[in-house]
Amino acid sequence: MKFKQGLIAALAVIVVLVVVYILGYFSGSGSGLVNFKVENRAREKIASAEVEFDGGAAWVEDVNTGSSKKTTFYLRNESEYRLVVRFRNNRTLRTTPRTANPGAEITEIITDSAIVRSY
Repeated sequence: MKFKQGLIAALAVIVVLVVVYILGYFSGSGSGLVNFKVENRAREKIASAEVEFDGGAAWVEDVNTGSSKKTTFYLRNESEYRLVVRFRNNRTLRTTPRTANPGAEITEIITDSAIVRSY
């Protein structure tokens, strides 16, 4: 009798875990890594590029002219972000708010006078 009750309890725990996993999967949790690339097409080296998003920030540093660097951050839901680029001479470029989705691959192209999102 104790064995049967233990088996029923174990099966109940397994069913609850499966249901929680399925709900988490369909709610989008766990799939929110954003791959973010900064590509420098400006004539000057980028000292830093910071991505500010809901819940945090990520950055890359020392991006030479003609090269690119990547960073990764986590988003649980669709979120706005801003990119702030600082050149070696302290000149700064900023974006207006832009949208990122969990799992996105984003490339921002930096020129001498603008930041352009590549689609």
